[in-house]
Amino acid sequence: ADGTSYMSTLREPVFRADDSFFLMLDAIACLAHYQQAGKKQRTRLIRRAKWHLRRITKCAKYARHICLAEVFLLKAELAALSNRHFLEACAHYDCAISLSSREHMLIDEAIASERAGFYLKRIGQTTEAERYLNDAIRLYTAWGATAKVADVKQKAGMTTTTT
Repeated sequence: ADGTSYMSTLREPVFRADDSFFLMLDAIACLAHYQQAGKKQRTRLIRRAKWHLRRITKCAKYARHICLAEVFLLKAELAALSNRHFLEACAHYDCAISLSSREHMLIDEAIASERAGFYLKRIGQTTEAERYLNDAIRLYTAWGATAKVADVKQKAGMTTTTT
């Protein structure tokens, strides 16, 4: 009656879906440091990000509506590390944004838009980058993250948003 008998029947370890958000953030942080890291550190960063991706992918089997956008965002980030995978990265970013929007996950949509915008800016696609970054600013504003809005504007070299 206390739930212990039920817990012992589970085949997968108990994993809360909201844990996937923090795993995603840690993986993004690892991949953001990739460019500045040395060769040995890069290997560790990629390994850690991929480990998080596997955990979130497992979570997506049970909480698809929460975790699937995070899976696509991490796949986009991994593809973005290689300039040869431009179309793959863009497709994954768009899937992450679309799924987040459909599930009304404002912060995930904002993060995916921001990461897509900075990726496109880094590879010289400034018009598209500006569109994604303006979306991220709009979403962060709606979420009430004024400090994050200022941070994105500063990093993007923006003074005002255009809608």
